[in-house]
Amino acid sequence: MLEPGIRDPTYKWAQQLKSEEWVRVIETFYKHNLDNRILNNLRQQLNEMIEDERGLVSVEIFRKMFFTFFKGEQFAYKIYELLLPLIVVCYDEVKDVVMEECSPNDARFKPIVRIQLLT
Repeated sequence: MLEPGIRDPTYKWAQQLKSEEWVRVIETFYKHNLDNRILNNLRQQLNEMIEDERGLVSVEIFRKMFFTFFKGEQFAYKIYELLLPLIVVCYDEVKDVVMEECSPNDARFKPIVRIQLLT
């Protein structure tokens, strides 16, 4: 097991996979004729709302805001499911450290949304 903060040797591969996932999100937006300005407005609103200088917001707050901005959109849930794994990082409350990569089953870390990853 790697120490927190140390990158896995497969990091480059994981980054490429993340890029492919972003392409899937964008393709889904266009496929369902959704306006990506809604997502930009959501990001801007979240940036203005959060007080955390690191740009972190709880997954629950993000979910509520996301579905408020995408209300009435038939494919909003599909976009949310594709998007969430790309913008969630892990936060260690004890050490006050944000981890880009960690095991989702590791109880030491709290999943949290990093707003900067929405760009």
